[in-house]
Amino acid sequence: MYKAVIFDLGKVLIGFNHDKMHMSMAKIMGISVDRLKEIIAKHELGTNFEKGLVSEDFVLQTLLDNSPDSFSKVDMVRAFSDIFEDNLKVKNLIPRLKARELKTAILSNTNSLHIKWLKNQYAFFDLFDAHIFSFEALALKPEQEIYQVAAEKLGLKASECIFIDDLWENIEGANKFGMHGIHFQSYAKLIADLAECGIDLE
Repeated sequence: MYKAVIFDLGKVLIGFNHDKMHMSMAKIMGISVDRLKEIIAKHELGTNFEKGLVSEDFVLQTLLDNSPDSFSKVDMVRAFSDIFEDNLKVKNLIPRLKARELKTAILSNTNSLHIKWLKNQYAFFDLFDAHIFSFEALALKPEQEIYQVAAEKLGLKASECIFIDDLWENIEGANKFGMHGIHFQSYAKLIADLAECGIDLE
């Protein structure tokens, strides 16, 4: 019997646009998007920031050091973070799940700047029983450690948890850990997949 439903954040609970992020950041720095991607890759900023291995100040200073144009850190944080939009239909499932006495959680590969931005923009974080962010867990999906952190925070066995993600490799990681993974493709498919697990939300 399932006792918790765990949601990925990006492309499940909220949409995001990486192209918009890269274009906005590159414009502020006065460089091309390709050059920006080279800087991010060279310094492994994306992965290391999401895994909690480097600080916000390190990321922002590295970008500044590689920028021909000066910029304010406030402007860069906005360019980096103002890329999200709410997925209301999925978010509105949370109270319905909790009404069925199911625990809920967010499990996301993300960084501290994006979470600060999102918490200022959206109120839905308080709806969840637990938040598991990669930069705090020091692990990234599909690494097994992050699923273990999620189960421990919820106080449940892996087999009691459903995990929803838009990326198949993260579903495979959850399944390997012992959770039941649901590959998110659409709202209608999610409702059908949850019903197959005995959670009828219609």
